[in-house]
Amino acid sequence: MDLISYEAKRKELYMNKPIIQKAYSIQGGALSGEMKLKITGNGGERVFTNEMFTNLSQRPKGEMGSSELKELIQQAIIDIASEEANHPPLYKEIYEEIKDSSFPQSLAVKDIVGLQTAFGIVGDGESVPLADFKCEDLGTVHFKTMATGYSVTEEWVAFNQAWKIESANKALGNAHSAILDHIHLAPIINATYDTKSETKKVAVKDGTPLQIVYHSLRQGLKDAMSRRNRHGYIFKPTIALCNSSTALDVMSAVKGETEKGKTLGSLAMIEKVVVYDGWAGEVNGVKHEFASPKDNEVFLIEPKKSFKALVKQELTKLEQKGNVLTLSNLEMVQFFIRAVVADVKGSVHKVIVG
Repeated sequence: MDLISYEAKRKELYMNKPIIQKAYSIQGGALSGEMKLKITGNGGERVFTNEMFTNLSQRPKGEMGSSELKELIQQAIIDIASEEANHPPLYKEIYEEIKDSSFPQSLAVKDIVGLQTAFGIVGDGESVPLADFKCEDLGTVHFKTMATGYSVTEEWVAFNQAWKIESANKALGNAHSAILDHIHLAPIINATYDTKSETKKVAVKDGTPLQIVYHSLRQGLKDAMSRRNRHGYIFKPTIALCNSSTALDVMSAVKGETEKGKTLGSLAMIEKVVVYDGWAGEVNGVKHEFASPKDNEVFLIEPKKSFKALVKQELTKLEQKGNVLTLSNLEMVQFFIRAVVADVKGSVHKVIVG
């Protein structure tokens, strides 16, 4: 069993040192491209330095070339990716990510969940059963565009506050990771579960709190396996989603560890415990809060098959605000176009463990 947390994901990234690819656009696509980065955990040399910022701030208006714009946006991409690696999103443990720039504005969920077919005995000349999409109406998902950014202000330039660019870039990276987890995990956390898809706390005579967690989880797994997923198989969850506080007991229960010297059989079906504590912050006087699972709430999930993260576009943009191309007339924007397919009804079982 693996514990999946931001800390664990960060260590995994720095150990594996993956190469990622980021797209960028300058001035409405007049200059665009892709940048490959290797995630190492080391800062490395800056592409756009404080000295370059100072030199640009002292030039007459209009003197910013394409090479300088490219270096500025490349530095933004490095800073954003670095911060994302410090706080890597968790949703990919549950969702299969599909990237396709040709996605239409909306899609029928049944077309994403997949084909279904069955074999039958046929004689000469008889028709063959063909694969078909499941007919049940699962609704439609619509792609949404989300963005955040900052402006290089006159004050930054006048007082040579180059450090604010790095700070703002890192804020974009942090916000990007936070919103990605929110839009993918909120459908699971905020859903309404009926009696067939929720197991209440199991009462254990003279049981300790940890024994109650164990027996509640065990009953939840059994209740989940009394159901079938949309592909016709027994619903077998392998992921437990909960907050940090609840994860302490869930980890012990999955291993079969309980108090008073008792060790019970492990709940080996649960392969991963994903720990999500949401996010809260205040931006421009507006408070934002992304909810996490409540204490003693555990969501048992069968991942990937019916959870799809659809990506149409992800881009870092550098745009000109005014008529004159100067450092203080620039806006840096991080945006994406995504849709989320989450078959919560068919692939999640909620358990109350305390």
